[in-house]
Amino acid sequence: MRKWNKVLAGLLTASMVWALTGCGSSSTEEAAEATEAVAAEETVEETAEEETTEEEETTEEEATEEVAEEKPTYEYEVGDAIKEIQDRGYLIVGIDSGYVPYCFTDPATGESYGVNVEVAKRVAEVLGVDIEIVSETFSAVLSDLAVDKIDLVAAMVVNTEERAEIMQFSDSLRQGYDYILVRTEDVDKYTDKASLEGAILTANNGSVQLTHAQQLADEGINVNIVASESVADAVLQVVSGTADAVVVSDANGLVYELGYEGELSLVKTVNWENDTASLAVNIGDDDLLGVVNQVINNEIVPNVDELIEEQTELGVSLLGIGK
Repeated sequence: MRKWNKVLAGLLTASMVWALTGCGSSSTEEAAEATEAVAAEETVEETAEEETTEEEETTEEEATEEVAEEKPTYEYEVGDAIKEIQDRGYLIVGIDSGYVPYCFTDPATGESYGVNVEVAKRVAEVLGVDIEIVSETFSAVLSDLAVDKIDLVAAMVVNTEERAEIMQFSDSLRQGYDYILVRTEDVDKYTDKASLEGAILTANNGSVQLTHAQQLADEGINVNIVASESVADAVLQVVSGTADAVVVSDANGLVYELGYEGELSLVKTVNWENDTASLAVNIGDDDLLGVVNQVINNEIVPNVDELIEEQTELGVSLLGIGK
């Protein structure tokens, strides 16, 4: 239709030229020139339209390819664990609701977020089922897995010999460390583990961070240990002065350092190495673990630093940490 409009416009222009100049030879030449100009203009516009259409089609194809790259398809064996999940219609996932940036829950909406939660959501999508997230304390989540109340632990689970007797661990998202978080005014007080002598140390109950604190006694360092029901509670003890330091994972500790900017600081010279951000399934659920590992290695590991930064900012904002 637009081409017809242009043709008509060209004819009208030519007619107007003829009407204004009469039928002399010079007028005829001028009319011809006007007609040629209109035709040339139409050709340029048509070419531009074709190029624009081609560009739009190319952009759409590129966008489709990008979506395909972001959402790879997986082949997996349907064993007992996956069959039970698919028959049920949803994957049951346990998280510790305050473990930013790996798993946390928005208190206003009840929606769960975090790097490990993204893994769980993608696993459910691959299996073609919905997801049900159970938010509890860390120790409760591990207990729920042991008695088959949940299918997958999406909290930050560190692989230990003791835990390996009752659960299987996914591949690690990244190599991590544990540090201590102290009041900023006390940073110079704690330079190494030995400087913790006589300090009141706290950590999340049931966590590897608490184990690390307890192991200081084996190194001849006497500290007073307080187990907290959550990382948030442990941090508040340091803020209020009832504890001197809290043992935290590096990424989780950064969340509280940012939230309590100027008030709390990480001391990285006091550290323990560990594999952080693993997920866990029950022993024997190899089919489910296989899907979890595929998602981790294909979709999470290549972008883990960006995901951690993104989820850290979101967690600090939604939970109002330090406010």
